[in-house]
Amino acid sequence: DKSGNIVVPAADSGITFLMTHVFKVPTYQGQISFFIHSAASTEFYTNGKKLGGRYDPDKQLFSGKAWSYELKNGVGRLLVAVPSSDKPQTLGIRTDLMKENRILAEIPESMDPTFHAGSWPSVEITNGIVTASVALPDNNTGYYRGNRFERGGIITDLSANGMTYFLTAPKPHQPFESGKCCGPCEEWFDALGYDEFKPGDPYLKIGVGLYERTTHPPHCWYYPYWPLKMFEWKTETAKDRITFSQEVEPVGGYGYRYVKRLILVPNEPVLLIEHELTNTGTKIIDRTQYAHNFTAVGGKSPSDGTQLTFDFDPNMTKETKKVGTLTGKTFTLETTPDPNALMQFVGWPAAPNGRAAVTIQNPASSAALRIEGDMTPVEMTVFIDPRQLSCEPFYRIVAEPGKTVTWTRKYSFLKK
Repeated sequence: DKSGNIVVPAADSGITFLMTHVFKVPTYQGQISFFIHSAASTEFYTNGKKLGGRYDPDKQLFSGKAWSYELKNGVGRLLVAVPSSDKPQTLGIRTDLMKENRILAEIPESMDPTFHAGSWPSVEITNGIVTASVALPDNNTGYYRGNRFERGGIITDLSANGMTYFLTAPKPHQPFESGKCCGPCEEWFDALGYDEFKPGDPYLKIGVGLYERTTHPPHCWYYPYWPLKMFEWKTETAKDRITFSQEVEPVGGYGYRYVKRLILVPNEPVLLIEHELTNTGTKIIDRTQYAHNFTAVGGKSPSDGTQLTFDFDPNMTKETKKVGTLTGKTFTLETTPDPNALMQFVGWPAAPNGRAAVTIQNPASSAALRIEGDMTPVEMTVFIDPRQLSCEPFYRIVAEPGKTVTWTRKYSFLKK
C-alpha cells in the first residue's frame, strides 16, 4: 500500500510466503530485532533458519530477534510465513537493522550470485608454449564479481609443457564469494580512505570499486561492503598478451591510473605480470599489493613431500599450524592441513636490491613453478589448504601525487 506495508488478500486456508532480501555489512551489533504486524502468528526465517519469537494477539504483533551473524554478510534471504485470514491483512515489517544495511525487494542483477554462475567472458592468449584463458572483467557477467581481488587479470586456466600449474575455474562457480578465485589473482590488501573517512562516505578499493564506509573499524578485506560504483576496465588483446587499464577520478583526494599487462614471453615458458600505477590524486598512495597464487602444480593438490625452495635463507616468523619442516632453504610439507594453515617467511636481502624467489615442486608431478619479481617484498605468506598452496609475495607500493610506480611479477613454468 502507500505506506509501504504489504497487503495479504483474504483466504480460507493456506499460508502466504513473502520473501525479501537483506544486504548486511560487517557490524559489531549483537542482535537484530524484527517486528511483524499481522492478524495471526507468523514465522520468520533467515537463510532457511527459523527465528525464535513470540506473538501478542492483543497487539497483533510478532517480535523476534536474530544474532547478527545469523544474517550472513552480503546478500541474504528473509522469508515470512503468514497464516491465512478471512480478512485482508496489512503486514508491516520493522527492524532495527542499522541504516548502512539494506532491505531489498529484489537482488540487483550485478549482485545476484546465481546470474552467470557457470559462464563468463574470456579470451585466450598463447606463445606456443604457454596457453592461458583470461577472464574479461565485466561487472554483470564477469567470472569474479567479489569485493576482494582485482577483476582485471584473473587467469581461469593455464597450461604449459602439457601440464597445469594453478587451480582452474570451476563450473558452476561462486562469483561473489570473496575468496573463491583461481590462478595468480591479485589484491590491494588495504582500501584507500577507509580509516580517515566517516561512516557513509565513499572509499576506494584499487582495481575493484567505490564502496560505502561503515561503522565497523577497521576495514576487513574479506567482508562485503555496499558497492557505490564498480570501476570499469579497458582491455586490449594480442596473440601473446593482454592489457587491462583503469582510470579512477579522485575521491577524497585519492585517484589513480592503473595499467596491468599479462605477457607470455616469446619462446619461453614464462608469464610476466607488469604493473604501472600513476597517482592522479592529491594524497599519497601507500599500500601493499600481493598475488594470491592459487597453485596446484601439475594439476595436483598439495601433498606430503611438496617442497618450497627459497633462493634466500628463510626464517619462519609465523606458523598457525605445524604442517612441515624447514631445513636450510627448503620447506617440506609433511601433512595436508584441514581446513588450512598459514606461514610467513622473511630473510631476503634488504631493499633496494633485495629480491625473493621461490620454487614449488610436488612429488606427484614432474612440474615445478618458480615465482619471483623485481621488487623487494615486505612480507611473504604461504597459505595451504587441501586444494591449493599459495605463496604470496607482498609488495609495498608508494606513489606520491603525480608520480608513477612500476613493478613486475614473473612466473616460470618448469619441468623437473
